[in-house]
Amino acid sequence: MGWQGQFALDLSTFDASSEGYDIQGESLTYENSIIEPNGMRGSRSRFGSNVVQGLIGPVQGGFSLYPTPTMLDNLLPKILGASEAATDIFAVADTLPYFHAMSDRVGKVFTFSNLKVNSATFRSAPGELLGLSIDVVGKTATAGTAGTFPAVTIPDEDPYVHHDSSGQVTIMGTSREIKESTITISNNLAVAFNGAQTAQQITPMDRVVEWTVLLPFTSDEVDLLAGDVTGTTGSIKYVQGTKSVLFTFGKLHIPKQHPSGMQRGGEIVYPLRMRALWDGTTREIVVTNDIT
Repeated sequence: MGWQGQFALDLSTFDASSEGYDIQGESLTYENSIIEPNGMRGSRSRFGSNVVQGLIGPVQGGFSLYPTPTMLDNLLPKILGASEAATDIFAVADTLPYFHAMSDRVGKVFTFSNLKVNSATFRSAPGELLGLSIDVVGKTATAGTAGTFPAVTIPDEDPYVHHDSSGQVTIMGTSREIKESTITISNNLAVAFNGAQTAQQITPMDRVVEWTVLLPFTSDEVDLLAGDVTGTTGSIKYVQGTKSVLFTFGKLHIPKQHPSGMQRGGEIVYPLRMRALWDGTTREIVVTNDIT
């Protein structure tokens, strides 16, 4: 049963010091292809004695969780590329680090090696925890002996909830109350086999950062209808006691968008999709994660 499973990440060898996570689920897979000539043999049946093994992998899939402050400290460099700078600040980088995942699926302990984050999505809505879904691409995988998963420690902290962002959302220089928030960071990984049977290089291409919010449509949101193609500021912060995580977007480009219609008895809402870009000075996203 899934409740018996365990999950951990590490930059090198797995042991008790590896990063433990109480994930909601994972879908990591690693398959190989079969190649057959399938020539003309006077029959519709495919001939099976000259089948060979094709490419192996890459590792694909992902995992989802409700991250705590300490978990975010470990995950943000893998998502954005840069290690923590100054105090609590995580910026983007043109490179991404490789890391490994270990999944205890009870019958076997699987290790997925040399992974990079393809995309990460942070989402929150009323009455829900701040969720994080991470999609990865990796090079290889192995199936190990059951019962060999290390005794890792999972951070004993409260996760963030949507209402932790109340009064902490700013778009176009104005404080906003939002119904939902979705932040997507896409690294658009390219996989190269380079004549080998397994993946040899996993390279991030253009980074795409988008922020989608669902707002109530009132007179307070009318200024957003005109959009902003030159770029404006925006941020969302989740605060829980002395701990917080702040997503700051340097240049948000907002297309002209209208409310999505209305129905009798239903609230009129305004879905707003924005893209964060780099202006040469201010990066598209910076995350400040205060775990103290």
